[in-house]
Amino acid sequence: MLTLKTIFLMAITKPSRFQSNPKLCPVVSLQAYLERTEPLRKEETSFFLSFIKPHGAVTSSTIARWLRLTLELAGIDSSIFGTHFTRGASASAAARGGIITEYILKAADWSSESVFQRFYHKSIDKSAYGKAVLSRNSLE
Repeated sequence: MLTLKTIFLMAITKPSRFQSNPKLCPVVSLQAYLERTEPLRKEETSFFLSFIKPHGAVTSSTIARWLRLTLELAGIDSSIFGTHFTRGASASAAARGGIITEYILKAADWSSESVFQRFYHKSIDKSAYGKAVLSRNSLE
């Protein structure tokens, strides 16, 4: 069974690409989040908690709102690249990172590999992607 712990262990067994700046490392961020929310969890088993008392599990719409705000703060036009876009992008990144398709399907709650392959598993031209990002956003 794929659990958060399993995904986390898979992530930390690979050498970090963020050794020069650990604050950018998603694994370090997850560790910090889990440590900081541990006192609030009590019986709660959901990963994302509200920062407003009583610190219960948040809904998918709350997570979508947080994600949309984060995209906007990063300078990404959320009217073009919405929250659903990140689902496919993260699944594709996981596949490129060597995570087996079975785990990706379970983590994303997809029952069909054909849907993942057809609509979400996208290759990326890193050079073109980098040029597009740099041409649209200023790095101040």
